[in-house]
Amino acid sequence: MAISYNGSPELTRSVRVSAEGQIRLPMLTRAIPAPARVPREMRAPLRSLAREKILVDPVVTVTVAE
Repeated sequence: MAISYNGSPELTRSVRVSAEGQIRLPMLTRAIPAPARVPREMRAPLRSLAREKILVDPVVTVTVAE
C-alpha cells in the first residue's frame, strides 16, 4: 500500500499490511487496522491519525502498490 500526504513528502511511504491485518507508520504510535479495506476506506483513519499527531489539515492518497 502506498500512502502519500499531499504537501508532506517526508511522510510518503509504502507499507505492507501485516498478517494481522494492520499497517504501521513511524510517525504514529498505534497500528492502523486494515483488514480487507480498499484504499478509499483507508484515507479517513490515516487522515484522522495524522491530524491528531502532526498535520493540521492532511490530504491523504492511498493506492495499492502490489
